Amino acid sequence: MGRTNRSEERTILVAKDAAPDGYQANFVLSVSSENDGLPRGGAEGVDAILATGTAVVSTSAVTVPAANGLVGRGANGVVGYVHAAARSQSHEQSVQAGVLGTGGADNPGVFGQGSYGVIGYSAGVPRDLNWELQNTGGVSGRSNGFGVCGKGDGGGVFGFAPGDAAGVRGDTEAGWGVHGRSASGNGGVFESRSAAQLMLLPNPTDRLDPEEPLTPNAVPVGGHDRFGPKLPKGGQTGQLAALQDAGTGHCTLWLCVADPDPATATAATWAQVLVGSPFKGRG
Repeated sequence: MGRTNRSEERTILVAKDAAPDGYQANFVLSVSSENDGLPRGGAEGVDAILATGTAVVSTSAVTVPAANGLVGRGANGVVGYVHAAARSQSHEQSVQAGVLGTGGADNPGVFGQGSYGVIGYSAGVPRDLNWELQNTGGVSGRSNGFGVCGKGDGGGVFGFAPGDAAGVRGDTEAGWGVHGRSASGNGGVFESRSAAQLMLLPNPTDRLDPEEPLTPNAVPVGGHDRFGPKLPKGGQTGQLAALQDAGTGHCTLWLCVADPDPATATAATWAQVLVGSPFKGRG
């Protein structure tokens, strides 16, 4: 029989351990529907628990802030599973989080939607509302270390934008906008099928003197005792490498112009990129 209870007092449910061999169940309160389904005329299913916290209440004396719909405390504060996901208590014990969500191959574990879908702060970092209001996004992270950190077999972080927007953008006040590093591969790879692989936006400068003919100097690489720098034998066409001479400190630029040929055991071919006369900066 359905029932509506109204009271001016709170309701408390306390489980007691009165059995000789201890408390038998692994829960205090279970709420479910018979056969996991209740036929009804509406398009929505039936929720097991519907909780609504109080809204803001203002009087002439005080303003009471809004309250939570649900507060949980435990090994995990709140644990959620979609119907198709099997419960794993060992997984719950290993996570120990405020919110633990388990979905499946076609379902997210946790879904958020708003000005930011999900906002995360690492421990010890105070909330920064001004920073949160500066932009919007699906995921936002604030930390004394990395704001967002990703690790994946297909890539640590993936960004995609439709149209002519940037897939990944990096902004900083005084550091590097984007930093790519690899122990044995390329620090960065740029690819385009119909445009240049790399675009440098030029800064305006004072009017320059007219150009003059110039024959630049090059590092000698021909001859039996001149082999050039130790650039990778397995280089790939289009790779660009900057080298600094250990003795003079001068920097040279090198471009891979031909792939290695396994059939003839020929190494990749590199050529120096020749530039104009060096001069001291004055900006």
